[in-house]
Amino acid sequence: MKRLPSRLQHTSATALTRHSAGSRLANQPADNEGFREAAHVGHLLRAIARRWKVFLAVFLGFIAVVAIATLLTPKTYTATVRMLVGGTPAVQNAGQNTSLPVLNALLLASGDQTTETYAALLEQEGLAAQVASDLSLNISPGSLLSRVTVHPIVNTMILQLGASWHDSHTAAKIANDFATVFVARQRDLVRSQASAALAFLKAELPSAERRKEDAATALAAYQSKHAIIDINTQTQSILARKGAIESKMDAVQLDAREAAALLANSNQQLARMPATIDSSRSNAANPALMQLEQQLADVNVKLAAARARYTDQHPEVQALLQQRDALTRQIKALPSSVNGGVTVGPNPIYQSLQQEAAQYRARIAGDSAQLRELQVQAAAYAPIIAALPKQTNEIATLQQRAKMAADVLAALEQKYNEALVAQTSAISDVTVVQAASPESASVSPNLVVNVLIATILGLVLATTVVVLMGYFERTMRNEDDVARVVGLPVIGEIPQLENNGRAAIPWLRSMTLEAFLHLCTALRLGAKDAPRTLAVTSPTKGDGKSTIAFYLANVLAGVQPKILLIDADLRRPTLHTRINDSNDVGLGEILRGTCTLQEAVRSVSSGLDAVTSGSFTDNPFTLLQSERFEGMLAEALNSYSTVIVDCTALVPITDALIVSGKVDATALVISANLTDERAAREAVGRMEALGIRNVMGVVLNRVQSHWADYSDYFMPPPAGTLPKSTV
Repeated sequence: MKRLPSRLQHTSATALTRHSAGSRLANQPADNEGFREAAHVGHLLRAIARRWKVFLAVFLGFIAVVAIATLLTPKTYTATVRMLVGGTPAVQNAGQNTSLPVLNALLLASGDQTTETYAALLEQEGLAAQVASDLSLNISPGSLLSRVTVHPIVNTMILQLGASWHDSHTAAKIANDFATVFVARQRDLVRSQASAALAFLKAELPSAERRKEDAATALAAYQSKHAIIDINTQTQSILARKGAIESKMDAVQLDAREAAALLANSNQQLARMPATIDSSRSNAANPALMQLEQQLADVNVKLAAARARYTDQHPEVQALLQQRDALTRQIKALPSSVNGGVTVGPNPIYQSLQQEAAQYRARIAGDSAQLRELQVQAAAYAPIIAALPKQTNEIATLQQRAKMAADVLAALEQKYNEALVAQTSAISDVTVVQAASPESASVSPNLVVNVLIATILGLVLATTVVVLMGYFERTMRNEDDVARVVGLPVIGEIPQLENNGRAAIPWLRSMTLEAFLHLCTALRLGAKDAPRTLAVTSPTKGDGKSTIAFYLANVLAGVQPKILLIDADLRRPTLHTRINDSNDVGLGEILRGTCTLQEAVRSVSSGLDAVTSGSFTDNPFTLLQSERFEGMLAEALNSYSTVIVDCTALVPITDALIVSGKVDATALVISANLTDERAAREAVGRMEALGIRNVMGVVLNRVQSHWADYSDYFMPPPAGTLPKSTV
């Protein structure tokens, strides 16, 4: 290889040193995880900046869809009522000595029951049916329950019941009626014993009153007929003892019938009530999640060790990264906790009713035994009374019956009064502490809340779309991508000169000028033993190869005059429009022999001449392959120090391959974030297939640059140094 002049050798060595150092720094694994995270964040922000229109469209579109769906969805109002369950300690202590076994059992058990127990009792279809009937709602109990939610407030004995409906007033009525019916039902459970006793006593009192009146009437009639006012003391004593036994027998029989009625009522309640109820629920840590987290920790340790030994492109590192991402996705998909089980406890009301039923059975059995004994005692007095005079015996019997009927009636009245007091004084273990109101009802869907949530989700969705587009995009963005795809070095990075149609700002134009100077150095253009003919091509059209060739010729002409720029793109010429000249005479005419090189040359600026493509031709491949093209290049080198040839793209047609095979060197232009990877590979593959080995490297065009990276180095360029065209 020819030696370079000392000045260019020093410049190239410096550039290569910086490039090598940068490569080592890029390949060296970062010791600080924060630096890598910052790099990922910066990469994400740059991806969003490149596709800000897509990002904005997805973000605003998602918010608009959510807002429209919210406005079109019928509104649902949810009213909430709060209830204190279990009763207060004062009420519990006050009720422990009541005469009602069910009430005592409920008050004692309420302190041990969780709010989940009462929540389960609330979610019953019988309760919903009562509410629907009270409010005249045309809805089934199951459908009404689906509109009701019951949530225990953590670490309290308060239940929160929410009812949803199409209007706030009905929602509040449903919630309040649910609470009212539930409080009443709990009170009914407590006073059910007194209610059953009252029903029995109401049925017995009329007959007892009639028996008393009949007995008193019969006694008075007998005394009037026989003129007997009283009987002797001995006879009275005998008859009194026999009457006491018979009164006791009537009281025992009455108690047995009352116990039987109460037993039947308890059995009916037991038949309608479950024996067990869910008293509490427990959550446990998800064992699968813990196992995956342990595996993720192991993979992170292996990944850190692998990164310390290899680069991020190493297969082992890539495999560990994929394994880490897969574990992360699995962890995110699993819940943090699982239902550890439901504690099924005995129903306190069911247990109390069972105890009550057992007491009634024992009471009936005791009354039966006592009645048999009393019957034996009464039978023992039968011979004694039979020996008494007939009138004495008869009046004594009538007196005893009248007294017994009066005693039975008095006992029934006393029991009735006690049961009535017990029924009216029964309390419920549920209290409404905050009634539902239409004004405090929440609205669903809520436009403000949904828009706020849509804003957050829209950012996530738009970011995800941008990231996925970048992932599936088959374009090259930087030097690493170029090396990975085509295996060629990047000899120059040209920044984007225009932004949204506005001319580049001065610092960016200064940086662009420096980039072209560096490109001249990398191509060794202008050196004594450097390649004198250079073909500029690209994989596909639109990569900016014609603009690169034009700028490169302009900059090189400022460093070393006598530069010739030839437009060899005979199919889509652009040079004549850039220099604002006609295209009547050019390369096509030279190759057809209708004019000479000197006749086709046009002066562009001091030190720079150009040859346009010429008039249209239908056989550019034949013209470029002819010996006249090689002769024209040889003739041009007699007058110019460097000849730059702007070629066609490589993938669509083969014209550029012919030109590359006839020049000293070739520069391949690739547009960052635009050139497709497959097209780049195909272009390089075509050149290798034809044995073209003069490709010096890749010029990466339209690179995004930032002022903060270069603000200390670049000043605005002198006026007229760089043409104001788009790269």
